Amino acid sequence: MRVAVPTRLLLLFLVGNFPAGSTATSPNAGEEFALSAAGAVTPRAENASTDSTTPRPPSPASEVAQELTGAAVASSPTPAVYSEVNVAPTRTSIYIGTVSLTMPTFRRDGLSFRSTYICKVFPYFFYNEKGTLFIDVPDADLDRLAAGETITFSGQATNIDGEPRRIEGRAVPASPTDGKIKVRVFVTAKIELIFNTTYYFPKAPDTSKP
Repeated sequence: MRVAVPTRLLLLFLVGNFPAGSTATSPNAGEEFALSAAGAVTPRAENASTDSTTPRPPSPASEVAQELTGAAVASSPTPAVYSEVNVAPTRTSIYIGTVSLTMPTFRRDGLSFRSTYICKVFPYFFYNEKGTLFIDVPDADLDRLAAGETITFSGQATNIDGEPRRIEGRAVPASPTDGKIKVRVFVTAKIELIFNTTYYFPKAPDTSKP
């Protein structure tokens, strides 16, 4: 017979030996990645000619602007290319145990990626939980990932009992298709779990290779 125990009480018990405001993390959870500032090239618009009777050839500046605009459109991720993302299973340490996190493929829904999750607590298997989660990643951030820039994101998980967990994280691309990811799951206002793992876009072309 399964004994129902409130998840909040479980987590307070498991991490209760940490000082207030501390975190339970994996050995490499403290690894930080530097943020990169997003750069943009904005071509100067040409003044429109007021003489409609005499056609003029395009100026060199206009041709350059058209080339830059076309390149930006071509490099912009499409929903089909970035419609799915895989996140590798991961785990982190807690007091006398570990917490493992497994998530199937995330599917893009609007400006978010959505999936389910299974969380297993070892050796306290009777405290395992599962639920749904989403992370918000606007199209502009997908452009930045494809360009090799670090992004931050936020979202929320909700277990089958309706308990919410706030999510924050950052993704550091190694190529247009994959990279490292750090995820912080806020169990309570003072307790968080940190997971380090990797991500992979299975449908995105790897343009970094010749």
